[in-house]
Amino acid sequence: QLNDIFNDLLFYLGDIANARGYQIALINVQKTKDYYATEGFINTLVSRHYDAIFIMNSSLTEQQINRLAKSGTKVLLYVTRDYDTLNPSVSCIVPNYRTGVKEAVTRLIDMGHTKISILPNLCYPMPQYSISNHRFAGYMDAFTSRKIPLNMEYIPAFCQSLSDIAFHIHQMFDKTVTPEPPTAICADEPFVVATVLKQLTAMKLRVPEDVSLVCFSNSTLTTITTPELTAIGFETSELADISMEMIQELIEGKSPRTCVIELNYYSNGSIATPPVSVPTAVLPPEYLNRRKEH
Repeated sequence: QLNDIFNDLLFYLGDIANARGYQIALINVQKTKDYYATEGFINTLVSRHYDAIFIMNSSLTEQQINRLAKSGTKVLLYVTRDYDTLNPSVSCIVPNYRTGVKEAVTRLIDMGHTKISILPNLCYPMPQYSISNHRFAGYMDAFTSRKIPLNMEYIPAFCQSLSDIAFHIHQMFDKTVTPEPPTAICADEPFVVATVLKQLTAMKLRVPEDVSLVCFSNSTLTTITTPELTAIGFETSELADISMEMIQELIEGKSPRTCVIELNYYSNGSIATPPVSVPTAVLPPEYLNRRKEH
């Protein structure tokens, strides 16, 4: 699922690549459990003999990435989770989400929040909540650094769709299920934060008076909401410059390398000190019906 951060990145990359005599082909990766479909997809990529492939999708497994690299394809990988035995020929560009998320969550804790939910990027392999996921690792680091135990009520056990996320949001603010709702929510991606905003509005809960909200991506969405969203992120033009330079190095036969990009913290009006008590939410009928089924 392509968000506007990657849209902007592709826009800048396209200009830089064209100036150097290259063309960019965008290929969408569908998250699927169909083994033959995914193997066929990798075979197709190998057969096209691209000068290089920039992988910006977390749905590909380490084995699939290694297959591309072993075929002789030059690979630049956008890394937001750990890999165990990545092929040494792969270059990596690493936005430092672990440190960035730790800073954002620590700021919430220092404002008085201890009941902080985190909602996942749906593209991640299950389980999304693992120390190998750099964003979740940063979330854990913040609680550890302030010696506050994690409360698993605020961490969804299973999320494979936006409807799963919506259901979990309703559960967190259903006081018959969660007697102490979260006072802050951290959303992983723009399309996730859009779901959060939609559900909070439907439940008559206000940002930030009732619930603080942080986005782990400084997408355009964070600037067009009311209030604007506090976020972490990077300048896409800078990332495009560095990415193209690393791709060029691979094409020219230079040694692969890893580049870490530090993230910025953008403070806006979506966070505040926690309320004395989160108001009772207006729960939608579809949630109440689904709750009966569970």
